[in-house]
Amino acid sequence: MAKLADGLYGAVSAALNGPAEEIERSRFERSIVDKYPNISVIDVVDVVRAIQRIINNITLAISFVGLFVLLSGILILAGSLAMTKFQRVYETAVLKTLGAKRKTLLRILLAEYGLMGLVAGVIGSAAGAGLSYAASRWVFEIPWSFTAAINFGGVAATVALMTVVGAISTFDVLSRKPLATLRAQ
Repeated sequence: MAKLADGLYGAVSAALNGPAEEIERSRFERSIVDKYPNISVIDVVDVVRAIQRIINNITLAISFVGLFVLLSGILILAGSLAMTKFQRVYETAVLKTLGAKRKTLLRILLAEYGLMGLVAGVIGSAAGAGLSYAASRWVFEIPWSFTAAINFGGVAATVALMTVVGAISTFDVLSRKPLATLRAQ
């Protein structure tokens, strides 16, 4: 038992708050190892730097994927608006023929794009929250919390983006004369 207390057969873990400078820290570690050759010295600063480098790389990868998804979504949005533009032109021509004013048509289009943005934002927010919960719970095994401000802000940004892009893409639709459109059909 006395030998165990002396540290010959047991392992003891201790932490020291050593010098902050790297050269002084290396000298300090060397002096400990020289004085006590059976002690292993692990520089925690190097371990923390390695972990921080890994976390920074993961953060960069996640940011890159997020940016890629955002840009892909914008391209898909622009493509879907371009595909339905002819339908909007025809609908607008019919409504103009029936007596709808330009202001009324603009409100209809903005409400439609706003509703599409709301649906897309809610679906995206729900999917993002679900994926973050799954990653937190089963991959990283850390506590998860719902951040309402970020989710509702994302939904609001999606509604705004969809409404603005939709309004810009259909602005020329409102200025077309209905007769030429209806004759082409």
